[in-house]
Amino acid sequence: MSISIPEDILNQLRYQAETIFRLALYKRPEFNFLHSLGIRHIFETLADKEYGYIGVLYLKYTIDVDYNPYWKSYWFDKATEVIELAESLQDRKIINEDKIVDYQQHYIDMIYGRKNTGIILLS
Repeated sequence: MSISIPEDILNQLRYQAETIFRLALYKRPEFNFLHSLGIRHIFETLADKEYGYIGVLYLKYTIDVDYNPYWKSYWFDKATEVIELAESLQDRKIINEDKIVDYQQHYIDMIYGRKNTGIILLS
């Protein structure tokens, strides 16, 4: 996707969209615990009613030199750049989240008797 919006208008739209997104995020009850849960990267595709696609907002949990935590923002014009970044972040994790999700899904299926999962859980 390419963005054909004048630079000054694009910057204003992005600032406004980011502010609205951050306010909505800050109001969520889990917001203060996201970093504790290991969620340190947030991606959100944003669009404007008049101009359409304005980019992908990337928020990264960061701690500055004075040990003050904050969410630093980055904007991407192309979705391919975001996909590459997300894949590299996923590859650097020490756990395989796909296996955890599969295990949880099998456990839920087993509890509700949806199908034979093939996994035996010992408690």
